Amino acid sequence: MVEFFKFQWLCIKQAWRGCWSLANEIGAVLGGLILAFALYCLRHWLEAHDWLEAPSSVPGTVLFTAILAAASVALAFLIIFVARFLFVPARLYWEQYKKAKSLETEIAAAKTAEEGSDHGPNWPIHEVFSYLEPDVLDRLQDNLWERAGDKIRDALSLGQLRIWGRPDKTKLGDWVGERAALRLIDPKYWETAFFTYLFFDSSAQKATHCYADRDTGRPAYTDLQVNRAEVLKLWPGEPDDLAEGYPNVRLADSPAVMALFDGPERAKIIALLTEEKLSSWARESATVAHDFVLLKGGVWVMSAFRCDPKTPADPGSINQTYLRRRHTQNSAFYDVCMNFAQLKRAWPALEIRRTKCDVL
Repeated sequence: MVEFFKFQWLCIKQAWRGCWSLANEIGAVLGGLILAFALYCLRHWLEAHDWLEAPSSVPGTVLFTAILAAASVALAFLIIFVARFLFVPARLYWEQYKKAKSLETEIAAAKTAEEGSDHGPNWPIHEVFSYLEPDVLDRLQDNLWERAGDKIRDALSLGQLRIWGRPDKTKLGDWVGERAALRLIDPKYWETAFFTYLFFDSSAQKATHCYADRDTGRPAYTDLQVNRAEVLKLWPGEPDDLAEGYPNVRLADSPAVMALFDGPERAKIIALLTEEKLSSWARESATVAHDFVLLKGGVWVMSAFRCDPKTPADPGSINQTYLRRRHTQNSAFYDVCMNFAQLKRAWPALEIRRTKCDVL
């Protein structure tokens, strides 16, 4: 009941708004016509009461004219108000209907855009291999790339995973600047197709990533990409709170991360480390323990970061990083590491891989 009266009060306010100004504008016409029609309908009643005599004095004429003008405006206001009050519910309904439709369109567009970005190609194939076999490039003797490749090919052939690629040659041949469009590859292609594993070489950008049996007449492809959500659904990994909670990128062996400290992204990475939005770990220099400790953000403000490459003359040396307190000669921390998932979230296109941060 309360809601009913609230709605009626809203209708009254909507109908009232602008009524007086509109009545003043058209009162002489609308109100005069209504008053004339009313007098005509009441003429017999007025005759019976002897009220049809016109004023004969100047004051009476002025008063009669003022009353007629006020009555015309009042009648115009009353008619306009009642008419608007009757149509207000319908107008409010259509206003809200249009707003709802507009919001539905915006939501649908946003959902389509979100689904399009989440369901299309958004993960390079070499990162899928590194996801399935983090040591794929460190344990070459174990042929981990073949293990991951067989698993991926089976999923592609069975239609459990989609993959996109660019034909590395078109009907026009190898014209300068020619680039084929990215397209979805038919699952049947993988019944007789194989990876070349050249996608692990970042310098071979136009290298062939996969090829099919020549007898099939199907093209070779480059720039293979899959959908990240489909991969994670097919092969669930660690939960986010675990995947981002430990060191697995050794900075000394990650040129792409080191480049962040020396290039235009330096301000960003230092700020994120200082605010502890990016985690970092290192080993303490002045202790016998070699375990990693989580660094506080203030360390990156008070310390100088340095990387020393391994010495070619010393086969036992390794790349090493140090954090040295300002105004001192001794390093406080060494062997700095960060987290793969955090870095990829901040720089999705960063060319890095997971590193086994073992105890030295």
